Amino acid sequence: MICAVLNIRKNLRDSDVASRYGGEEFTALLMDTGKEEALIVAERIRSTINEHDFVYNNQHLHVTISGGVSVFDAETNLVSSPNEFVNQADRGLYISKNNGRNRVTYFDPKAQFALKSANAKK
Repeated sequence: MICAVLNIRKNLRDSDVASRYGGEEFTALLMDTGKEEALIVAERIRSTINEHDFVYNNQHLHVTISGGVSVFDAETNLVSSPNEFVNQADRGLYISKNNGRNRVTYFDPKAQFALKSANAKK
């Protein structure tokens, strides 16, 4: 677990905050970062973990991660609370897991809203 955290941390800036979110889930809060840059950082973390040679009890382990990305944009205000912000990233994570794992996915709240609106019209 420590080795995974170190691999995550080395892909972040000093101003970014990484934390364990529970179990085997981690968060990274990237200040003043847009969608494209956040996806680049998340992909770099995924790639670093994927390529790292983890060793536990003299056994080499191939470890992968799936990730979800959410962006808070004060102008669009599509995030109603800090919990919603984390929930959006979590939804991106589960999309990654459902699409084969070992990938990162941006959760687009606009697309989610459009889907809800289209379903409401039916």
